[in-house]
Amino acid sequence: MAMENLEQYEQAIAAFDKALEINPDYYQAWYFRGVALIKLRRFKEGYASAKNARKLILIFL
Repeated sequence: MAMENLEQYEQAIAAFDKALEINPDYYQAWYFRGVALIKLRRFKEGYASAKNARKLILIFL
């Protein structure tokens, strides 16, 4: 998230991808990955990541 705050979105996405390799159920990584993708105007990928985050949040509630 620190990289995202510095607008280093590509590096942030890479870090979230690594986190998701370790734990694919890490909904925060899916969410912030989606935010970073949307900031880069990669809307389709961003919404898909956000959808994964939402699905996982609903499972864990």
